[in-house]
Amino acid sequence: MLDLLAVALRGDPEARGLVLTEEDPTPALRGIAARGIPRERVTVRGVPPPEVPRWFSLATAGILLIESAPSKRASMPTKLGEFLASGVPVILSPGIGDTEALVEETRTGVVVREFSETGYRAALEELAELGKEGPALAGRCRRAARERLDLDRAVRELRDLYGEIACA
Repeated sequence: MLDLLAVALRGDPEARGLVLTEEDPTPALRGIAARGIPRERVTVRGVPPPEVPRWFSLATAGILLIESAPSKRASMPTKLGEFLASGVPVILSPGIGDTEALVEETRTGVVVREFSETGYRAALEELAELGKEGPALAGRCRRAARERLDLDRAVRELRDLYGEIACA
């Protein structure tokens, strides 16, 4: 994530980074320094989970880079729903549940295809194109969260599915 952030900051002198963690921020600060990112261009905050969505209003995009593994193929990062519900598009890695299909179908983010400076630049360029849609993109993100990631809706649909199976 910090490599992607470094590429984004090098490509846009006006860009700023925001790193939120509920853990000790020291490793993030070390990673930022190791990548030559000027400290004044990144805010690193220790934030308890209930306060995280409030900070999302500052973001142009959320970064969700998770190492793909067999156990991740059936997962859905909670942060994806939080970003989208906040109207924030995402940059994510492939192979994590159906996140890739979700953001591509709803046009609410981009997928990093190659974990390299070239791959990060390509994802950032694609994100910049999406960003040209302005408020329409934020609305689409919120709608995707409501329609595809709403917990109450998912529980109802799962209950209905179990009911159909039990009656079959």
